[in-house]
Amino acid sequence: MPVVKNFCPSIAHPGPGWSGARIFLISLLLVLIGWAPLAWAAPVGTFIQVEGKVEVLRQGKTPAVPAKIRDRVEQGDQVRTKSQSRAQVRFVDNTVLTLSPGSLILIEDYLYDDSQGTRQATLNLFRGLAYTVVNKILQTEKPDFVFKTHTAVLGVRGTRFFTLVGARFTGGYNEQGELEMASRALPTSKVLLKSMEFAVAPIGQPLTKGRFSYQDLKLLKQWLITGVPPEVLSGKVPLLSLPRPPDQEPSSLESLDQPGRRQEGMFVPPTLVPITPKAPTPSHTPSPEMY
Repeated sequence: MPVVKNFCPSIAHPGPGWSGARIFLISLLLVLIGWAPLAWAAPVGTFIQVEGKVEVLRQGKTPAVPAKIRDRVEQGDQVRTKSQSRAQVRFVDNTVLTLSPGSLILIEDYLYDDSQGTRQATLNLFRGLAYTVVNKILQTEKPDFVFKTHTAVLGVRGTRFFTLVGARFTGGYNEQGELEMASRALPTSKVLLKSMEFAVAPIGQPLTKGRFSYQDLKLLKQWLITGVPPEVLSGKVPLLSLPRPPDQEPSSLESLDQPGRRQEGMFVPPTLVPITPKAPTPSHTPSPEMY
C-alpha cells in the first residue's frame, strides 16, 4: 500500500507482533484522516446576492475574505455584513437566508440528505436582522432547523420569519407558517408562533408574545434594507411593539426570498415609499387628430 509505506514504514514492514487486522485498522484511520478536511469543506450553501461589503470568516478564523456571488458557504463559517451592505444565501435544502446591514451569523451545523429526507441545521445570529425562508418541511414532531441567539432558540417548522438580535433581547417575528421559540435562560418559557405573531426574549426574563401588523412587517423589511437603527439594537427596553410607518396595503408587500428586480447583478430589495394619492385626471373629449 504505497500511501502507508511512504508515511509509516514500520507499518509497511510489520514486526512479529503486528496482526493483519491491526494493520488494516491503522490504514483505514489514515485514509479517514486524509479525507476529513475534504468532507468538512463540503459547501452547504451559496451566496446568490451580495451588495456592499460582505465578509466570510472561514471556520470563524481571520483574515476575513470578501464574499462574492456564487461563493460557497461551509459549516463553521461566519458571515458578516458591514453598514449599507447585505447578503443572501441559498442553502442545499433550498432555504434562503437574507442578512441586513450590520449583521453577523455563524453556520454552526448544516447536514441535509435529500434521499433520506433528513436535515440538521443550526444557525447562530450574534447581531442584526435576518430573514429566513425555510421551504421544506421534513418533520413536524421535532424542529430540524434551529436558529439560536444569545437569549432565545427558535425551532422552525416550515416558515418565513425575521430574527432580530439586540444587545438585551431577541425578537422573533413569524410572517408565515409555525415557529417555536424558547428562552435560553428559562427553557420552560416557550411559545408557538403562528402567522403574523411575534415573541420577545429579554435577557433573564420570560418570553412576551403578541401579534404584529402589516405595517410592522413593512418596517422589518425596511430594516432589512437599511439596517436596524442603533437605538433599537442597544436599547435597554426590549422591542415589544414596532413604531408604525405609513399604512400600506398587504397586497403591495413583496416577498424578499425571490427578488424579482436586479440591477447589474446586485440584489435590489423592494423600494418602500409612501403611497401618494394621484391627482384627478381632467376629463375631455379627444380630438380626431389624436388617432
